[in-house]
Amino acid sequence: NDEKKEEGEKEDGSSSSQSQEEKQQQEKDIVDSVKEEHEMTIFNSLGRDESFDSLKEQEAKCGFLDYLGGDGHLTWIPMHFDSLILHKLMRFREINIIGAQAFKILNDIRVLSLSFIFVFGHTSLSNPRLCEYLNIENCSLYCQQAKIPTIENVQGAISDLLQLQFLYSNNIPNFDQLNFTINNTTGLAKKIITNIYNCLLTWNNSKMTESQFSDQALFPLVLPLFAGRLDFEISKFDKTMIAMEDYKPDLLVLLKLRFDIRVDFFVCEIKKPCCSSNKYETDFVKIQREMKAIIDQQIDLGINNPICYGLLVEGYDCYLYRMSLEYEAEYRSHLIAQFRTLRDALDIMLLLPAINILSYLDVNIYISSHKSMS
Repeated sequence: NDEKKEEGEKEDGSSSSQSQEEKQQQEKDIVDSVKEEHEMTIFNSLGRDESFDSLKEQEAKCGFLDYLGGDGHLTWIPMHFDSLILHKLMRFREINIIGAQAFKILNDIRVLSLSFIFVFGHTSLSNPRLCEYLNIENCSLYCQQAKIPTIENVQGAISDLLQLQFLYSNNIPNFDQLNFTINNTTGLAKKIITNIYNCLLTWNNSKMTESQFSDQALFPLVLPLFAGRLDFEISKFDKTMIAMEDYKPDLLVLLKLRFDIRVDFFVCEIKKPCCSSNKYETDFVKIQREMKAIIDQQIDLGINNPICYGLLVEGYDCYLYRMSLEYEAEYRSHLIAQFRTLRDALDIMLLLPAINILSYLDVNIYISSHKSMS
């Protein structure tokens, strides 16, 4: 009887231990199930979003880009919660990490969030608006473009532009023989109009390379911002960034600081008209990454309140961005202005808003560069 009793106690003990293990396993299964259900809820919501594409043939693209490599740290633990929208940004990024891990094809706005880059602004680009993802109803605080002041003597600039357009439209065959004189415009505006006039003498409407398009339609507008200034070094197409050795912007401007220190200062990415992207990374993503690298470089040099500018050119449409590090790991890129380049002389009056925006940028570049050098 004692032996039977002892065997019964062993069986009861074994049964109790087994029951406890089963209970623990059941609890674990419940936790895993809840976690899986939570992630699947997010995953399914991503699947309904047209900015994701689950086609298997696109998985190679995910593998090539390695969304979670480099800056793509999985965790984000801020030291301070000063930002008004920090929680929304963290949640948005968390969702995108899940999508990346599931080999979903993320749109550019989502991809950039993995590197802590958050782009605000409303453009005609195909990218969705970040403010909509964050459910910010009144987004003017984050998305409103800069209030660009009108250049001095705007009436004089209009008069000179109208004269140039009239001469070109009525004397195209003999345009190079006409004597066009800028009488009413000064400063940066005069330099830009002079450059465009010289380009019109040999204007080409046929198929061009990206370099030819840039030399004809874009560089005459942008280069006067830096030309003649000893503090800047300009490189077109062939200069590797100091802050990001794998990247060569279409236009790179370096700022010369004290003690022979040089830093990347301004970048421009250009895509000529009717040219589709065949790269894994769009110019939109590329220029945002370049600006982030510039911000990091400025921080390493001890520059307070780092700011940089980038110009994205998609055909005839130009998008001017300003990036700053608002809070810890919160790189905010803000679309501050849009303008168009010229298709031909009939678009000459488009120079007026372009000149306004570039004059605004000129002042900001002057202020930013002198702060960096001090």
